[in-house]
Amino acid sequence: MRRLALLLALAITLVVPAVALAHSELIRSLPADGSTTAATPPELRLDFSQPVVLHYVTVKIVASDGSVVASTSGAGKRLVATLDQATVHVVLPTLPHGAYKVVWRAVSADDLHTIGDQLEFGVGTDVVPARARVALVPPEPTPSYLEATVRAVQFAAIALLVGLLALALLSPASAAVRQRRTAVVALAAVGAGVGLLSIQLSEIGIGVDELRRVLLDTGSGQGLLLRTALVLAAVAAVRAQQVRAALAAAIGAAAAGAVGSHAAAIGAPSEVVLAVHLAAAAVWIGLVLAMVLLVVPALRRSSERDDAIATLRRAGWIAGPAAGVIAITGIVSAGIHVATVDALLTTVYGTAILGKGLLLVAAGALALVTNRALHAARGRPLVAARSIPLEALLLVAVLLPAGIAAAGAPARGVRFADPPPPPAATQIATLNADTMIVVFRAKPNRPGTNFVAVDVLETRHPAPGPITAVTLGVNSDGRRFTPYPATHGTGTEWDVNGLALRQPGAIRLSALIVRAGQADQSVTTPWIVGGAVRDLAPVTYSRAPITATSTPVAWTLGVGGLISYALLLWRRRRPT
Repeated sequence: MRRLALLLALAITLVVPAVALAHSELIRSLPADGSTTAATPPELRLDFSQPVVLHYVTVKIVASDGSVVASTSGAGKRLVATLDQATVHVVLPTLPHGAYKVVWRAVSADDLHTIGDQLEFGVGTDVVPARARVALVPPEPTPSYLEATVRAVQFAAIALLVGLLALALLSPASAAVRQRRTAVVALAAVGAGVGLLSIQLSEIGIGVDELRRVLLDTGSGQGLLLRTALVLAAVAAVRAQQVRAALAAAIGAAAAGAVGSHAAAIGAPSEVVLAVHLAAAAVWIGLVLAMVLLVVPALRRSSERDDAIATLRRAGWIAGPAAGVIAITGIVSAGIHVATVDALLTTVYGTAILGKGLLLVAAGALALVTNRALHAARGRPLVAARSIPLEALLLVAVLLPAGIAAAGAPARGVRFADPPPPPAATQIATLNADTMIVVFRAKPNRPGTNFVAVDVLETRHPAPGPITAVTLGVNSDGRRFTPYPATHGTGTEWDVNGLALRQPGAIRLSALIVRAGQADQSVTTPWIVGGAVRDLAPVTYSRAPITATSTPVAWTLGVGGLISYALLLWRRRRPT
């Protein structure tokens, strides 16, 4: 039964995700990208998935000629931005008719990651969405590998502190905790936390003079303060010989990584799941690291071997359940932070999770080897002396892909959302121009080659003058019309054959009508090209959601793990 429980814990490590401290994401804007308003909208509204720091929000309004009309800083009229939870409001000045580009930048209040993009809207002028011209699919943010490394070092130091304190309670020979050792490890944890914040500040261009604002107003800053306070509390408790209190503070410092995380922005239940996940990881990793430092050397000395084996067996009753908790809480987090199968298999975040899973499988296999060696009839301590350091090496290696995922963005959001429904295509447009009625038709009115007809009907008889030429204009970039001379067809129809329309969505059509002896007349109409909108992201493997599987699997493994552990305890305590 004990082997069954260990095999169960080993199997579910395949799906344990990395800690996810995510970027905020723009989920909508008013005016929307590609929209047209009759007059200047009263304000620009940017709705984010998570709170941002108002002090670091920048917005720039750029006209079609490239000039800066207004901005929160720098050239143009001064814009004033206000923040309502995760929504930024910017009062706009009066804008003349034309196309405008909004370039914005913000800093996530949770993890200090920088986000930015652009959108376009028209005032009395139709425009094409900026995303349609730049890239329909926003690229995955590139994680900072320096930040990932420092994150790994910080968690390793906190985990080692947890392991040293836990081992002091498990081993009678280690009951006296060495204050110098714990102080050095605590100093490393605090130093790594300060280094992490320094890296984040330098990457987003925030100076030391903004430190107080960052520490008090952002999740990263608040998390650093909380972790530092708990680590220092653990050191103080060690000095007072209160090992249990020190251990509780150290585990709390590991769990404090949930503060300022993406899970915290989602809600308290998700934050609690992540905190438990981090605490359990610190227990397992820390115990193995501490055993390498303090117990494994004793396995090679015959005089201390029996006590070392007993300590390792007691540690296994803690490390095993910790691994199970990591797996179960990790599966729940996976359903939150990974959208689809493609999101898992085609992103840096997903690759980091898979790499972490493989390393955990190898570490779990070595744990099985150690367990078998410690419980063999005659005991094989030298086998355990070789397998435990290798397990520790793999567990430390796990922290690097975890840090990479933490420094990047979860595999979710608009990149993996279902594509929007096809726009309702324009069938026909009728306009008046002087004494004429102008009718536009396009077939098949989809991306690709089209046939466009312009019917010009005179309402006066006799006509003021014969029509000598018609030029069709197509505006698909919100800035200029591309002219296409039309040929006279049957009766009142003027045709443009082989017109290439590149993508579905909003464009503008115009007709310049030339009549003998009369002033040229021009009419313009908005037009919607039909057809399915291109996928937000191509389907590589599957767009099946992860959540549908992760939740029932987590419940099943949780209940099964509790039953298995209860049976193991009963078997251990029953009389022989």
